[in-house]
Amino acid sequence: MLEKALKLFNTWILKGKAIDEVTYNTMISGLCKEGRFEVAFHLVSEMKERNLGPDHYTYNAILGALTSAGRMNEAEELIKKMVEVGKFQEKSLQLKEQNVKTSEITKVFDPDSNACSEQIIELCNRGDTRMLCTFLKNQIKRVLL
Repeated sequence: MLEKALKLFNTWILKGKAIDEVTYNTMISGLCKEGRFEVAFHLVSEMKERNLGPDHYTYNAILGALTSAGRMNEAEELIKKMVEVGKFQEKSLQLKEQNVKTSEITKVFDPDSNACSEQIIELCNRGDTRMLCTFLKNQIKRVLL
């Protein structure tokens, strides 16, 4: 199924069709779930060239897949880049509005949950790479146990 979608996506690009960030993010998410990170990163580069992102959805898809695959070093490097460029500073987070504590979120980790994604974004916003790496490592350990 992913191959058909990728073929159609590439056909659209060759024909000059307008492709939005939602389409890019959908393709990137699917590729990451299949472990095809090189192709996914290529699409991220295309997004940048077209001034379409990447945005927090893009990064969440990549980070989630990297951590699920146990590729923590790559996840940590991506996090550092995200913090350096301040990717999520403009994002208003539900966590801030609800005043949820980090310890409460880490007790109920679901790798696909919005809470996990929002926690990642919150830690990136704060520039707290040490806490973010610790958070991700702990979540990987929980999933693997």
